[in-house]
Amino acid sequence: MEVTCWKDSQEWPARGSEEDRALLSHVLEDRLCSSLKGRDVLAWSPSPKEKFSVAQCSTILDRNLYGLAKVHWWKKIWNNFSWPKYNFFLWLLAQKKCLTWENLRKRGFQGPSICFLCAHNEECISHLFFLCPFSREIWHRWWEVWSHGCVHATSLIDFWDSLGRPPAKNSFLQVAWMVGPIFILWNLWLERNRKIFCDSELDSL
Repeated sequence: MEVTCWKDSQEWPARGSEEDRALLSHVLEDRLCSSLKGRDVLAWSPSPKEKFSVAQCSTILDRNLYGLAKVHWWKKIWNNFSWPKYNFFLWLLAQKKCLTWENLRKRGFQGPSICFLCAHNEECISHLFFLCPFSREIWHRWWEVWSHGCVHATSLIDFWDSLGRPPAKNSFLQVAWMVGPIFILWNLWLERNRKIFCDSELDSL
């Protein structure tokens, strides 16, 4: 069965962002072939029958044949120590997809683009969760509890890479070492939202 399509991948009637189009073009690269009649035919070359299957496409992507980097942090996100809403929040945070003003402006929203925790710098993920004076004070107090030197990071991935192993052998403390930063990040996000939507004052440290 022949499927008529456009030769130029930029003209494909695909919804989504430019990033989605680039991924689609990358995955289907060299999969378009022309018939002798001049019509464009969509053929899936990995299959002997040239028919596309979702299972086969998933296998190819999992093998990282198209430069999609494998991540080492997924086990730290999808764990059984915290609630699913926290896991999903961390997944967004790890990919820098949380709707801070920096990301909202990329979507065309107009706003103050200022950190509501310190009211001095522009709001982005690295500033809000790690570099803001309010956030840094909270992290400083967390590390004091553990008698641990401060971990200086600008992203969640950098934070995890610098975190190291738990400084305690007690199983409860090991869980606390992993879950504590999750609660801090989540509550920083809640505090930011309270400032925006409820015009509340910052909780005293």
